[in-house]
Order: sequence, then C-alpha cells, then structure tokens
Amino acid sequence: MRLRLATFRRRGLPLLVVALACGACAALKESSSNDAGASGASGDAQAADASPPSDAEAPDAAVVEGGPTPDRVAPPLDSVCPEWAEKTTPVAVGNACDARRRMPIDNGVLTRRLGVAVTSGGRVAAGYGRFNFDTASELRVTHFSAASPSLADKATVALGNGLSNLWGEAVAVAAGEGDEVHVVSNDFDEAPRGQVVYRRFAGGALGAPSVVTTNVPRGAPLAIAAGKAGELLVTSFQPAGGDAAQGGVGVGMYRPGAAERFGLPSPFSTTVDPRTTVYAGAASVAREPSGLFQAFYCEALSATFGQPTSISKVRSYSTAGGWAPGATAVHNRIPDGLSGLDPAFVSRDGVRYATFFHLPANGASAQLVSLVWTGEAEPVVSVIERDIKVPPLGGPPSFAQALAVDSFGQMHVVLHQERPSSIASSVTYLRQTRVDGLTQWIQEDVDDEVSDPGTPGRVALALDSRDRPHILYYTQKRLTLVYATRFDR
Repeated sequence: MRLRLATFRRRGLPLLVVALACGACAALKESSSNDAGASGASGDAQAADASPPSDAEAPDAAVVEGGPTPDRVAPPLDSVCPEWAEKTTPVAVGNACDARRRMPIDNGVLTRRLGVAVTSGGRVAAGYGRFNFDTASELRVTHFSAASPSLADKATVALGNGLSNLWGEAVAVAAGEGDEVHVVSNDFDEAPRGQVVYRRFAGGALGAPSVVTTNVPRGAPLAIAAGKAGELLVTSFQPAGGDAAQGGVGVGMYRPGAAERFGLPSPFSTTVDPRTTVYAGAASVAREPSGLFQAFYCEALSATFGQPTSISKVRSYSTAGGWAPGATAVHNRIPDGLSGLDPAFVSRDGVRYATFFHLPANGASAQLVSLVWTGEAEPVVSVIERDIKVPPLGGPPSFAQALAVDSFGQMHVVLHQERPSSIASSVTYLRQTRVDGLTQWIQEDVDDEVSDPGTPGRVALALDSRDRPHILYYTQKRLTLVYATRFDR
C-alpha cells in the first residue's frame, strides 16, 4: 500500500478565468505553491504509533500560503496510516492506526445517492435507499452512537410502498435540534416523474411524509440545509417543459408543517457531453451565521460539440424567501472544460469552501478542485487531486466526493475515484493540517477495492463537534454500505 501527500502543484492548471461584465462577478485566483518550503515538509504528518509499511512514501508536500482563512490556533498534528481496518473489535490503547476503522452497517444493492449526519446528541444517521426487488426500493435510515467499533445500538428504520415503487432513489440528510434529523428523498413510482418528500427522523422513527416538490426525474440530486428556526433549504433538479434533459436547479425554502413553498428553477441546460447528465441539477447548500442560506451549483451555459462550457455559481437565499439582491458571489466561466461537477459547499466562521470536479475539454483525466473565499472577495482555487480517471464518452463517471470543514478551518474530503493504473475504485480520506502556519494535505486509503471500473461512487461525510470524521460509502464489490471513522478523536 502506498501512501502519499496530495499536492497543489501548478502543473498546467487548465482553469482559464474570464471576467464577465457584472460588478458582482469574481474571478478565480489560483493559490500559489512554495516548492522551496514544501521540500522539507515531512513534518506535516507525524508518524503514527503503528508505523506504516516500509514502502510508504511522502513526496514533497504542497504549501498554500495566504488565502482568506482567518487566524486560528494550529490544529493538533495528524498521523498517516495504511488502509483502514475493517473490524469491530475494541481499539488497542495508544495505537493511532488501529483507531482507524471501517464497519459494515447494511448490505444489498443500494440506489443512487446517500447522506450522513451527526446530531448534537452524538448519534450518526445514514440515509439511503436499498433495493428489495428489481423494481422496488425502500428508504432506510440506519442510526447508532459511534462510541465504539461494535456499534452495539445500531438500528435501521425502513419505509417502502409495494413491489413497483422506488423510494429513496436519492437521499439527503441534515442534523436538526438534539437527535433530530431532517430527511429528504426522491420517491419514484411507475410514472415518468417522482417527487421530493420530507420526513423528520426523531426517537428512532421516521415521521409522516410531506411533499416538497413534484415532477422530479428518477435519481435527481438533492441537497438540504437546516436553519435554527426550523426552516429548510432544499434543492432538486426540475425539468423544463417535460424534458428531463433540460431544466433547472429548483431552490426553495420549506418549513415542515407550514404551507409548502418551493422556488422556481434557476436557468439550466445540459451540455452535449453525456457524462454531465448524472450531475444535472446537482447543488450543495449551507446556512451561514447571518441567517442566509447559500447554494452552490453547476450551471451549464452553452456548448459546441467537444467543447462544453459551464459555470459555477453561488447565490444567497434569505429566510424571508427569494434570492437576496446582488448576492452572486462567484460567477466563473471556464471555457476549456466542464466545471462544478458533483459540487460540495460549506460555510463556516465567515469563510466559504467549495469542492467540485473539473473535466478539461478533450482531457484524459479529471481534477478535484477547491475554492476558498470570504464575502465578495476573489476566491482562491487549488487542485487537490489530479489524474482522476474518466470513462469513455457516454459512460457514467465513477468519481464522487464529499466535503466537510473542521473547527480549525481545515478542509476534509472523501474521494471515490479510479486511479489511472487501478483495476478497482478506491475511497480516500484527504484532510488539511497546518504546520508553522502552512497548510498541507495528507491522505489515507480507507478502502482500496470498492467498486468495479465505471461504477458510480456513493460517498458522504460529516464531522462532529470534536472534528471526528464520519464517513459513509457503498462498495459495489461487496454489496455493502460501510461506515468509517477514527476513534482517536
């Protein structure tokens, strides 16, 4: 098993930024690297109590200086370990690598999208759909207290509707008050369209369903964020004129128990590249301390064959409803490829973070890209991972990712990818740490044999109040839903 440090090197970053004629538009700014400072940066990842194999390597780490991250106390030094163990026995005292565990929590054939949340009461809730028959699936929530690898109190709640309906085709979750979890799912029946349904999970049970919106294609991406007053921001793909290939990101406020209110779709049209259709309408949302919600999403503008164009856009949504005037903070047109694929977005302590995949035009591989910015300031863009394998034209992408940000302002990413030389997809946990004021990435393989080539990835990530990661992913090779965490935090 080889371990490596993820880099930010500037090897031909194909992000050409064009300033648009809009006063609120901001261009991307690629963060600088300091190779001289990186050459001796082996101190960013301290040796764990259980040493990694002798063939473990740590190439030069990239260093990102400056940027909009506010001053914080440096986080504790982190360790790098081999592939995480899949076992449920007690963790060996003082063994940091043994504290990295992955544990199966369900099995079967899962639907397209899943989510994970950690409540303030310390419970983990995994939301997903599982097939019972070829034409039927049920919405499931598996929940537990992650105090030990045995997951002794793990329980699963399941809801279905007969032999021909597909519930939980896509699922998104958000933690509420106490042990409350907000769950939205794409419930699809034999009709051409499904609906987005909200259910409150509390006390180990799912509450009554409430329809958020209808006319949603099967498996359309969902996102949800919860406000302190009980309001929710929900996004979903909305077809235009009955055409599932064109439509918008429906972004709207929803308050459980009150009159439903869902926003009209934002303009959106897919490109000629079939690889983007799996992300049509994908968005990520977050609530900021100001009370405003932010939605980050990919919006395709136009395309010519072989030269697709897209933009990534961030907009504010107020709790009073409607887009806040002039709130567009990022409006980046990237004419040499597709950007904003599989977006993830976090807003914390006045800083905004986003990650997404960028597919250069006619490129042989994809890149995982991050943006960091504050307010209307110019974002800093960096490449977290390069050489991510892409399928032939017409095939679905296998790459997927999830983002979280810890209390030190450091990004954590879970990545499902096919490496160019691999015969199976892997799940990797990447995270930032700071040493002597410099930000560096380290990474570990959680599971290096997850899915067959070309199989879409399913991953989710949440951090708790101690910055402990709670990772959820599906392994198609073992037909298993896996929960992974580290018990040394």
